[in-house]
Amino acid sequence: MPQPQDHNVTLLLRNDCVRVIKVEIPVGGAIPRHSHLYNYTVVPSVSGRIRKTTYRGDQVENQEDIELVVDSPYWVAAQGPDVETEVLNTGPGVVIFTKIECPPTGEC
Repeated sequence: MPQPQDHNVTLLLRNDCVRVIKVEIPVGGAIPRHSHLYNYTVVPSVSGRIRKTTYRGDQVENQEDIELVVDSPYWVAAQGPDVETEVLNTGPGVVIFTKIECPPTGEC
């Protein structure tokens, strides 16, 4: 089973309007279960494959295989604190993407 150290996150920018991070997941690595409180956009830096599993409590709610295409962004809706997501790199190479979150401050 993947361990939390199986991915690397670098904070690129953070202010009241946006948080931008770079995420790297090695082959077979994962981002362990976590919640998404804000809508976000993912911009892949490389092409690859991930498996995104969504949990509600201990139950799997959804499992989705996603083909990442370099420079082809996709948007993800916030899920709230009672839903968790795990991401596994199922492709042949390292997965690298930029994640852009916009907290709902109403001031930006």
